[in-house]
Amino acid sequence: MPRLPVASQRALRIAGYAGCALAAVAIFLLIQQRGLGRNYGSYDFYAYLTAASHLVGGESLYPQLALPSFELGDQGLYLYPPPIAILFVPLLALPFATASAIWATALTVLAVVLAIALAREFAPARRPLAVALFLGAFPLQWELANGNLTLVTLALVIVAYRIRARMWPAAATFGLAVGLKLLALPLVVLFLAARALRVVIAAAVLVAFVVLITLPFLLRDWLDWLVVLSRLVGGPPTSSNLLPTVFLQWPGRGLVLGFAIASLGVAAAALYRPARLYKEFPLAISLAAAPFVSAFVFYPYLLFALPLVVLLIFGDVPAWVRAAGAVSWMLLELEAIAPLRGIGVAAVAIALAVGLALAAGARRAVAVPISAEKIGQPA
Repeated sequence: MPRLPVASQRALRIAGYAGCALAAVAIFLLIQQRGLGRNYGSYDFYAYLTAASHLVGGESLYPQLALPSFELGDQGLYLYPPPIAILFVPLLALPFATASAIWATALTVLAVVLAIALAREFAPARRPLAVALFLGAFPLQWELANGNLTLVTLALVIVAYRIRARMWPAAATFGLAVGLKLLALPLVVLFLAARALRVVIAAAVLVAFVVLITLPFLLRDWLDWLVVLSRLVGGPPTSSNLLPTVFLQWPGRGLVLGFAIASLGVAAAALYRPARLYKEFPLAISLAAAPFVSAFVFYPYLLFALPLVVLLIFGDVPAWVRAAGAVSWMLLELEAIAPLRGIGVAAVAIALAVGLALAAGARRAVAVPISAEKIGQPA
């Protein structure tokens, strides 16, 4: 792609720095409104800390199973495998306000680090604006407000994929990501296609090892978690599902699942034909599609789509892709501002983003013969 004129580069940088300032102000206002150590990053963190307390006290990690029914999104609801609660036990030594402030601050710092890491894939003049769009996106803002583990899972998957040549570090990172959020599990397809079979096997071995060493003193909780897992797979009740009602039951559910699986498959297959997609696209497409394998999609799960949307806007792609990518980003924002449940704005945004990436790849494959490219390098 032709290099931008100096004046255009300067204008992009200025816009980017202004955008970063606006994103910082938005996060600052969020902290001011909810209160660091009070409601900022504490809603889901409360569930993690409560589970750690139950673990230490010998109580069940999943008391919701004793209720006639429960709905996803209820405060204090712990849904993760039992060993994850162990990670939060050290924080029990601190007052909740202090522990919450540490957790929320850590998530905010992680968001900035991840935004910068993703922006480094782009031309220098575009990086500040890419950081701004990532940090200013409402899915991220919601994630920081609630203090969930989605952002941590996203970061772990990206790191694991980038270091996949180092088997055990990548396996430990990916295994932890899957343990935190099953949203990461569909990414197994991508690792296999990237010739990282050993990473997948090693991750499975590590997960099995953790299960075995914790089974003697967490047997009851493991059995309870299997019950929780069966309800999650079956599509639990929730008032926050982004998918329109028509897609929550078959055959509509099959259409969404088919879209997600097809997107994962195409992204994986592209790794064997590098000229058909820009090198960053397979991971970004897989991340965007992965949450839609699930029967429910919360708004913060759209974090997984941000790498793809930002890549469409600032990557080495045609101008029409940039423009349409910007539309995808705005649709993600619209979902938070004025959700239209009957339309599924967020689902439309993801479908548009994935379609754009595949269309750009198809057009690129026609324009540039496969034999003329180096594997994994953009034209």
